[in-house]
Amino acid sequence: MKKKKFSIFLMVMVMVFSCFLTFPTTTVFADTTTIILDEDFEGGSLPAGWVNSTGYWSIGIPVSPAVAAHSGVNVASFLSQTAVHPPSVLLQTAEMDLSTYDTAELSFWMYHDLEFPISSGLYGDRIEIWIYGADSGVIEYLGYLFRNDGSEGWTEHTYDLSAYVGETRFSVYFNGITEMGNNIHLDDVTVSGTVVGDTTAPVLTPGAVVRTSDADGTAKFTSNESGVYFYGLVDDGTTAPVIDTSGAGEAIGTDENTITLALMSAGAKDLYVLVKDAAGNVSEPLIIDIPGFVIPSYGTIRFDSGSYNTYEGANLSIGIERTGGTDGAVSVNYASSNGTALSGTHYTALSGTVTWADGEGGLKYIPYTILNDSIYDGYKAFTLALSDPVGGAVIGGTNPLPINISDNDNPPTPTGLKAVPGNQKVDLSWNEVDDAYYNVFYSTVSGETDEGTRVDVYDENSLTISGLTNGTKYYFTIRAGHNIYFSVLSGEVFATPEVPSDPAVVQNPKTGDKNQMEILLMGLFISSGYLAATKSKKRKA
Repeated sequence: MKKKKFSIFLMVMVMVFSCFLTFPTTTVFADTTTIILDEDFEGGSLPAGWVNSTGYWSIGIPVSPAVAAHSGVNVASFLSQTAVHPPSVLLQTAEMDLSTYDTAELSFWMYHDLEFPISSGLYGDRIEIWIYGADSGVIEYLGYLFRNDGSEGWTEHTYDLSAYVGETRFSVYFNGITEMGNNIHLDDVTVSGTVVGDTTAPVLTPGAVVRTSDADGTAKFTSNESGVYFYGLVDDGTTAPVIDTSGAGEAIGTDENTITLALMSAGAKDLYVLVKDAAGNVSEPLIIDIPGFVIPSYGTIRFDSGSYNTYEGANLSIGIERTGGTDGAVSVNYASSNGTALSGTHYTALSGTVTWADGEGGLKYIPYTILNDSIYDGYKAFTLALSDPVGGAVIGGTNPLPINISDNDNPPTPTGLKAVPGNQKVDLSWNEVDDAYYNVFYSTVSGETDEGTRVDVYDENSLTISGLTNGTKYYFTIRAGHNIYFSVLSGEVFATPEVPSDPAVVQNPKTGDKNQMEILLMGLFISSGYLAATKSKKRKA
């Protein structure tokens, strides 16, 4: 009783455990064989389409020897005893179409007996096997069979006709040759054709793999045959999965196919793919490496400089670069905006899109044109801005980018130049010229400009020149500069540095020093009116 219970328990466990096991299955469709000709002569007369060339073949019950037919009652007999010696008599099958077959075979049964053995110098009763292809006109001899071959009874004989597949009008000839022995009996003549089944398994080619997260990804592959596919996923480097191909699978064609992977765990994986074609042939497993998920780096798109300085009439390029990552295809739009520079007047407006392919980084260049004129404008500026990045990249760096245009015309000559002398100095001032700097020249000789006595002035329209000699007359002139372009010199002005007079300072006659007390008292007298009153009294006296 215990053994029975244990056996039942073991059987149940095996059944349960087997539910968790899957085994790969491969079904190969068998070759398809068709019987093209099947003649057992039971009709009692020459079959339709057959030809008995001289009448020495008959259809009926075997005689000489009287034996049982191989099947049924009747056979085809070559009447060796009644034939004229030595005839060559053809029994021709009906025409057959072998054009749709890959292989073909002739089979028939012949009765052999031991009577009338081959005499010396004689060949003996026999039949020769010939074939005829009406399409190609081929006539070929396949061999012969003796009636008396040392055996007795019905024997099956076969001939391979595969060399003649493709013929649409094909016949087999049984040529009887007598040496005055027993009759030759044939039965159950068949010709079969075989269409070879598909035994070639699909061949798979891997495609692109994308891991979009730890859990998700896609893998592409191509099969050279339509069919259905199956797959299994394991951790990288571990044992291959067992994939059951007996189910319905997912239908595919010969275009590229995509497997969507979900609910994966972190880390690299091995994806095994099998394809089964319509004939049941299963491919070798295609192993696709699924890399571990790495957070993609799409990069930063920015201008390659914090600003651009250019000039009227320039035809140059502005660089936009992708740095810090090249995952995925990305793009960014760009467009210019007016500042003090106006599109159509000072520059040609810019707009468009710059793209980088997956894995591509580096610089892209945008051509631009600064318009030229003959009017001094000073500095003009506009901006170029990046916007709407696509593909995960971000915009960085200076944005918008300032683009400064320098004039290529000479600035106007400064006006209103004035020179005010002082103690060993001269203070100069003039009217401002927009976006210009200045070269001030001075000399003790009128009309002379010397680079050695040039003073450059930036961001001011005034200048004090010190260290001059009092009592010496100095001449001054000025010009405006913008980039490398200069105005003509202004007209000259002049000034003579000197010590200013100061009547409040009195020298002591005894010491030669300045008597500060006397100066102070004089000031008090003057301010109080006492000095004036004293002088008035003295006049009256």
